[in-house]
Amino acid sequence: MSIYPIMDFPALLTYAFIQQDGGAPLAGFLDALRRGVDESTAERLYLLREKTRDALATELIALGRKLGVELKP
Repeated sequence: MSIYPIMDFPALLTYAFIQQDGGAPLAGFLDALRRGVDESTAERLYLLREKTRDALATELIALGRKLGVELKP
């Protein structure tokens, strides 16, 4: 049985961030939080990388489709 049909959205989101640049966005986000950077700034700089949340959602939908998971906007 494949894990993909039961994978939840947080897992897919984490997977996507780990796949980008060897996990650098996720590591940078967590490090920024550790250093006391406020969450919204860390999210914008490291996870969104100056993209909008809508642009990220479009990328996640495409990744889900590639993995066989149907996501809806």
